[in-house]
Amino acid sequence: MTVVNDIGIENNWGKQQWNSAMDVFRGFKKGALQTIEFLPEGSERFITVFARKAKKVVLMDTQLFETMTVGDINQDWSHTNLYSQQNYQLAGAKTWADKAFVKNTK
Repeated sequence: MTVVNDIGIENNWGKQQWNSAMDVFRGFKKGALQTIEFLPEGSERFITVFARKAKKVVLMDTQLFETMTVGDINQDWSHTNLYSQQNYQLAGAKTWADKAFVKNTK
C-alpha cells in the first residue's frame, strides 16, 4: 500500500499533479484507490473525502459526487456500488462524458 501526502508527487509512474479529489480519483490504477483524505490549511487533522471497503464505496464527498462522469465509473469502478444504469437514466446520461449522479441538461 502506498500513502501519498502531497498534492504533486513524482514516482515511478512519472509526474502526477493533483488539483482536486477528482484528479486523485482518476489518477490511480483500477482497483488501487482505497481512500482520499484532505488536510485543510492550518489543520492537523485529515478529512476523508472518499473511502471504499472491498467493492463498496462507503463515503464520497459532494464535489466528487457532482463531478463524476459515467466514464469515470465505467472505466475503473464498474464492479462497485457506484455503477448503476438506473442512476445513469435518472441523471439523463447518454454518453460516458455525462455526469453520473447530477441531472444532465443537454
